[in-house]
Amino acid sequence: MAYTASSGFRYWRSLSANTAAPLPVPVRIANSTTLRVGDIVRVNTSGLLVSNGATSPAAGVLVGFSDHDVINPFSLGYDKG
Repeated sequence: MAYTASSGFRYWRSLSANTAAPLPVPVRIANSTTLRVGDIVRVNTSGLLVSNGATSPAAGVLVGFSDHDVINPFSLGYDKG
């Protein structure tokens, strides 16, 4: 099985050994921010998603991208129109 991230994190299981992945939380990405699937992210004071630094608390792991219609814009056959 191919993974979308060659580096970074991916969900394996919770502390209670539950293998069901948690539901994604949609958050807008800040301008001029480069993120990859598997990056540890946080929500800044403006409410936008940014990459997490070493001293700030993490909000979670980026599991994917979607537009306002919940469609992956990087998928084959994606048509914005």
